[in-house]
Amino acid sequence: MNLLTSALCSLCLSMPLLQDAPPPPVAPPAQTVATAIAKLQAQDFAGAAADFAVVVAREPNNGQAWFLYGFSEHALGNLERALELHTKAATFPTHQPVACYNAACATARLGRIDTAFEWLAQSRAAGYVNFQAMSVDGDLVELRKDPRFADYRVEPPNSKTPFLENVTILHDSFGESAGAQYGWVARAIGDADGDGVTDFASTAPYHTENGQATGFVAVISGKTGKRLHRLIGKPGSMFGWSVGPAGDVDLDGFADLVVGAPGPVQGRFKGEAVVVSGKSGATLHTWTGAAASDRFGQDARGVGDVNGDGIPDLLVSAPQHDTAGPDAGRVYLISGKDGAHLHHLDGEKVGDNLGGGGVCGVWNERQQLLVASGVAAGATNQGRIYGWGGPTFESRFVIDGIPSSRNLGWFLSIVPDANGDGLDDVYGTDWHDNKGGPAAGRAFVSSGKDGSLITEFLGQPGDGAGIGVGHAGDLDGDGVHDFVVGAWLNGDCGTQSGKVTCYSGKTGAVLGTLTSRIPGDVLGFDADAIGDADGDGVPDLLVTSAYNAANGAKAGRTYVVSGASVLNPRTESGD
Repeated sequence: MNLLTSALCSLCLSMPLLQDAPPPPVAPPAQTVATAIAKLQAQDFAGAAADFAVVVAREPNNGQAWFLYGFSEHALGNLERALELHTKAATFPTHQPVACYNAACATARLGRIDTAFEWLAQSRAAGYVNFQAMSVDGDLVELRKDPRFADYRVEPPNSKTPFLENVTILHDSFGESAGAQYGWVARAIGDADGDGVTDFASTAPYHTENGQATGFVAVISGKTGKRLHRLIGKPGSMFGWSVGPAGDVDLDGFADLVVGAPGPVQGRFKGEAVVVSGKSGATLHTWTGAAASDRFGQDARGVGDVNGDGIPDLLVSAPQHDTAGPDAGRVYLISGKDGAHLHHLDGEKVGDNLGGGGVCGVWNERQQLLVASGVAAGATNQGRIYGWGGPTFESRFVIDGIPSSRNLGWFLSIVPDANGDGLDDVYGTDWHDNKGGPAAGRAFVSSGKDGSLITEFLGQPGDGAGIGVGHAGDLDGDGVHDFVVGAWLNGDCGTQSGKVTCYSGKTGAVLGTLTSRIPGDVLGFDADAIGDADGDGVPDLLVTSAYNAANGAKAGRTYVVSGASVLNPRTESGD
């Protein structure tokens, strides 16, 4: 079984404040869920089990502790004890699907085949649908020899309700084959079909076409969910590694898009960026990297009309470009009209990987700003975000990592004015960040004027929070832009089931969540806003599960979800 990662519950202790002297410090418990998870990550299962035993004695209602305690004993081979713990964990609804599955694994190894099938049935009824995991799990070898196991190839009814919350799915779409990882990136691109509703593109860079690895991008109507265009890359290109809105490059009145195809991580593919007509799906421009292995097209985004010719221009990154040193990276500003090289920005030193995280910008009468990140840049190689602006592209600010940073700037975007200074601001993330606990992840908003921190959102330990470009629109109608943050490794409903959280831009409060019920789903692999797709006056959400197995292992799935239903999920059962 794979090592479990799971979200943690925070424990807040309050003490009365004394007027004469501050209260003495209270030492935290020596054994906590966090210490136990750290031991799990180090594969010290005995140490983890000992810590979890202390935690559940102290916190008998901590479902996560019971769940992981069972996993620890299971890993040690203490199957009878593990079965007791799995049974206890199954009494907690959040952990029931995987706890029942783990009980099936324990009883199968103990030779109780009929009981194991009973537990499998309970796990499926509770929402466990990962047949791919079941088909290779070493604990289930004897079950797979039994004809009854074939029943678990059938998609269970509750996979139609993939979220713990009872929300409205407006549309969903699926990867075409196992391993495609559809939903690798999904981005709103603007109105491509002229119906007045924002449309989107979702990518599958690992898609294979006629036996060759090409990559694939679907352009989909935000209003109807109908596929508008099916775009296929060249063999080996990883077409769809990135995608973004390009603006109306061909001036036909419809939104266009730009697709990055940087090629495989290993190999000599220079990389490409392809500008595609949103109206027809035709290729408008193809630009190629300067040198082999540049990974040109790692990220690509329209930034507005920089050179004043009336046509939006584009930023494209090449994080392994070598002019400033091996893999220092380069970001190109390219004319949307004719592909002319308008400007470029280089990394500072060897290995910076400038543009390896993201690129974005805003260029209009109010603000002129280009932004890029080097996920290995900065004095400590923990990542650095750069802002440039004005006619000479002078440095405006640098945002460095904090002590807990690991790869600052994995995702970047320009977001509406968050601090009231009249300028748009910068959203950035680091899903490896440890400020909220090991691998909790962090997303933040910084000033588009000087780079100073405005607000931040922290995940729980193991969440990997900080996926996506943050846009949620004004979900709660308070006049302030809100934020959506993906946490692809969250384990609230099983190993790497994933979660998406919406936060108030005004107060930082949680406005709503989407929690996958499907272990291994990695919901929140990407997250973006799509505007008001259903016409109810509330912005809707674009979220992905790139490992969703409904159409094959890691085929992937992309959803448009009603924002109103995320704010106010229905209380009746969704099954």
